[in-house]
Amino acid sequence: MEMKQEVKLHGMPWFHGKISRDQAEQLLFPREDGLFLVRESTNFPGDYTLCVCYQGKVEHYRVIYKDSKLTIDEEEYFTNLAELVEHYEKDADGLCTHLTISVPKKGKQDFFVDRKAFEEAGWVIQENDLVLRECIGKGEFGDVLLGFYRSERVAVKMLKDTSRAAQKFLAEASVMTSLRHPNLVQLLGVVFSDPHVYLVTEFMSKGSLVDYLRSRGRLHVTKKDQIDFAYDTCAGMEYLESKRVVHRDLAARNVLIAEDGSAKVSDFGLAREESFSVDGGMGGIARKTSYLSRSQAKALPTKIYCHLRANCSTVSL
Repeated sequence: MEMKQEVKLHGMPWFHGKISRDQAEQLLFPREDGLFLVRESTNFPGDYTLCVCYQGKVEHYRVIYKDSKLTIDEEEYFTNLAELVEHYEKDADGLCTHLTISVPKKGKQDFFVDRKAFEEAGWVIQENDLVLRECIGKGEFGDVLLGFYRSERVAVKMLKDTSRAAQKFLAEASVMTSLRHPNLVQLLGVVFSDPHVYLVTEFMSKGSLVDYLRSRGRLHVTKKDQIDFAYDTCAGMEYLESKRVVHRDLAARNVLIAEDGSAKVSDFGLAREESFSVDGGMGGIARKTSYLSRSQAKALPTKIYCHLRANCSTVSL
């Protein structure tokens, strides 16, 4: 059996998201040559801006998102921002100077997932090995299709969106590469077919738990069935806890039922590994505060905010 490795997320401390030109220039101080940060473009939605200090001034370079790649000069192309930054750290290559020191973003930092990491870890499925059929559902990122991989039925999440959406999509896949349990929906692999990305998982023939219960009613769903579903879900969640992964969106719609009637937790789009840092003041271990972006907050049911507030003390939206 082919052994697959875990795919890690990588931080982007220099990425500041939606800040203005003036805010970027205030952050870039003192104006040392090569001091830099990256922000979202205010004039060209979907693009980015690389801000670099040189001779007491700040130069702003538009980073163009084109054909699923990123470029500044339309000669050198990169698959993600981290590759672009790494390139210009080694060589100015047309910029005013090469990048030296970044201004780290305060609070929650963004991340990237390298496609090459999926290849090296053994998770890439060749497109010609996958047969796509009809649409069987809708997900946060796009359609969910029925597919066949090595003569077995599979579920295929299909993304057709921007670079940022692709990173969130691959982040879900990266979380799933570290998880193997009979009560979690198993990732089988990822297909890269520009501009599309496919996430291939095992097929759960009886659909979501919420639809299963509503369509059958109490006459067909026995007390034993209900207890089994609850037990399976708890077993999956207990495993996630042991792996220090917080699901953050457990609901009946995200529990799927297999052909044999077992329940499996799915949809890891909001899942994150718990992170810890060394507290400089006491020298002990302190849990980092977790923040939700507005886009993440919209994905969470309003009724769970009170539980987050009670258990985490602070919820920042």
